[in-house]
Amino acid sequence: MIKQYQNILFVIVVLVLISSVFFDVPLVALLSLASFFFSLILFIDRLGKTIPLRELAFLTANLQLLASSFLAFYIQEPNKIFFPKVDAEIYFNFALPGILLFGLGLFTFKGNINSEIIKNKLFNFNLFSFAKQLITIGYVAMVIQPFLPGALTYFVTLLVFLTYIGGISVIFSKVDQNCKVIWLVIAFLPLVRDAFFSGIFFLALIWVAFAFLYYMNNKPNLSFNKKLAWVTIGMYLIITLDGAKKDYREVVWKDTYHQISFIDRAGLLAQLSFERLTFQNFMDDQNLSARITRANQGALVTWVMDWVPENEGFAKGETIKSAVVSAIFPRILLPNKAKAGGKENFERFTGYELKGTSMNLSLLGEGWANFGYWGGLAFMYCIGLFYSYCFKRFGNFINKYPVYFFFIPYLFIYTIKAEDDLLTPLNHFFKALIVFIALHQVYFKKYFLKNKLYDTH
Repeated sequence: MIKQYQNILFVIVVLVLISSVFFDVPLVALLSLASFFFSLILFIDRLGKTIPLRELAFLTANLQLLASSFLAFYIQEPNKIFFPKVDAEIYFNFALPGILLFGLGLFTFKGNINSEIIKNKLFNFNLFSFAKQLITIGYVAMVIQPFLPGALTYFVTLLVFLTYIGGISVIFSKVDQNCKVIWLVIAFLPLVRDAFFSGIFFLALIWVAFAFLYYMNNKPNLSFNKKLAWVTIGMYLIITLDGAKKDYREVVWKDTYHQISFIDRAGLLAQLSFERLTFQNFMDDQNLSARITRANQGALVTWVMDWVPENEGFAKGETIKSAVVSAIFPRILLPNKAKAGGKENFERFTGYELKGTSMNLSLLGEGWANFGYWGGLAFMYCIGLFYSYCFKRFGNFINKYPVYFFFIPYLFIYTIKAEDDLLTPLNHFFKALIVFIALHQVYFKKYFLKNKLYDTH
């Protein structure tokens, strides 16, 4: 991977060295910014050629833990409540090698998913019929979910996710464009509706983002400049939505009886977003400060570095062991197991008490909390390596059952979130894997054999 982009790396490093002469910024901080630009170029280059899951995970880690931190330290002062607690050079001396090692781990095992070969194998398969079945299963799960005990909620949610996998599959199906649009709306409308009524947009954004990755993969001949334009527009819209989100929630969260209709909510969000869409409003100091504060996960890592080990000893792998046990065993067997979300670990390793908000350590913060500097770096590489290995194994499975090409986000959707600790993606991965294996053995495998969609080689 490095050899393929060595010319780009050379240019970026030269620019960094020149910048270090003219700007009073530590070299390690400038290299952190360079790492972000490299990850962005890598992601855009791979977009359309494959499903760039690992590239996206590397990019989000660079964005939230390096680029946003650089902006917070040197360009735009963030909200004082979220101000970093250690010197910039100390932070980047840990964060930069940590993210680079995470990226090295991610690409240790070479991916072997050739989307063009996969699509050729699917040529005679009725993908549209399969997509409709997935969407139907998801809708049935939505209907029965409110009537099931809480212990089964997440497993039923994983069945609901099949709706979105079905929607993504429709993109590649052999039906006319109008039919595709109708079924895409059917697949993603419940997701968008839930976002409008809850005011929480993460799940909708991440599934739409994956749908975009697959859409781009279905148009593999786009130039780098066109892909850059698409990514730039997407990031601009996401930042705009993030700016409108607070005002939107202030209105809809007061509407406890849902008197504001879905259409009115959509109109309100569009209006609030449009007000922030202009370049002048986008570049407003207060807006920039809020957006940088929101994106800068590195500030929270500095809180961990400041608190551990002076006020709280290194956990020495305790949270990692807890994450693995909690992910594998259901709560019915371990009622006191750790909860995903990171509240307990965050309060323990930063000294802050969370009230009415959600924050997490991130993998980088968890690495420091457990092992300090050198152990934290090793931890980052090992996690990237683990993700890489799982992705490679699933790639082998996709080559045997090509329709599972559309199930990549089903298992790996949370690996791209840089702000989460280990428990959140691990918990999802193991639960999704259980449901996936059950569906494969009970239903999908027989369906594929019946339809001759099974590569025995």
